[in-house]
Amino acid sequence: MIVHTLIGFILPWFAAVWLLKMDSILLKIMVLFVMIESLFVNVIGLQLGFWLLLPLEAIPILSQMPYILGAYPITAAYMVYFIQSSDKPVAGLVLFSLLITGLEFILLSVDWLVYGNGWNIIFTFFSYLVPNALAYQFYKITRRSLFRSRLYSS
Repeated sequence: MIVHTLIGFILPWFAAVWLLKMDSILLKIMVLFVMIESLFVNVIGLQLGFWLLLPLEAIPILSQMPYILGAYPITAAYMVYFIQSSDKPVAGLVLFSLLITGLEFILLSVDWLVYGNGWNIIFTFFSYLVPNALAYQFYKITRRSLFRSRLYSS
């Protein structure tokens, strides 16, 4: 669990310091939404037996909390920052979905993650792509709303 906390929580939040300086509003918008979104996806995946993160805690979702509270929301925030900077939403969605899928592939390769019930790395990619797309849409709607209320400008 210490390694998961380091990889999934501490390192991503350390990386978030730069983003906080560059666009704190973006980070604030994305983090809570993606935490809730990833909790929802992971609870469903665990209940359906698609994956288990090892070592398994007494309550299985606790094994995944470092990633739910760190890697997923910070990666999504950087994805939106990349999309804003490059104006390439499809490239950003695919690139960052591949990035987090790659992290999961490493966990799978070192036997810290186990797939079940027919789940595979291709399904994993789409399980990141779809929530990332939803998170990006959420950000666009929220930013537009904040812009209209003059709290945030692009």
